[in-house]
Amino acid sequence: MLFRSFLLSLSLIALLAGCGLNLGGVSVEFDNALETELRTLVRADGAMKSLVELVPGDWDTVHILVGPATRERIERDLGRPVELSGSGVYDDTYMQDGNLLVFMKAGEIVRMISTGQLAVLPTGVFPPDTTLHSADGSIRIRNPDGSQPPQGTPWPVGDRQPR
Repeated sequence: MLFRSFLLSLSLIALLAGCGLNLGGVSVEFDNALETELRTLVRADGAMKSLVELVPGDWDTVHILVGPATRERIERDLGRPVELSGSGVYDDTYMQDGNLLVFMKAGEIVRMISTGQLAVLPTGVFPPDTTLHSADGSIRIRNPDGSQPPQGTPWPVGDRQPR
């Protein structure tokens, strides 16, 4: 009986380890090429690029956030648990003032990119074929048909972390 309980416990542990809750353990990375592309785009009045041109890969949604932001704030925005580590992260907080792009595929986090101190993108949730349009020193986001998708607003100052 003891042996059977041991085997059952061992099987349960193996099952949970193999099929455990994925907390989005993808580290935040700084993408110098993306930052350069965004700086160039914001200065080129009238230019446009799709998000998937700027960040190719296998993703179906990007959440664009602005830092600084705590893990709890990011989890509220994404609607799911997140492990937060990597570039610009300290003590479970994304400390950069720039954008944080969280790329997802079928609800799972596949990549997180920091733009460092560069915060030129509006917040919101967007598909890959969304285009970025440069106008008057800023970037506006548009659907492929040219219409404006719903966009979030910058996070309130109260959510920013002290330096």
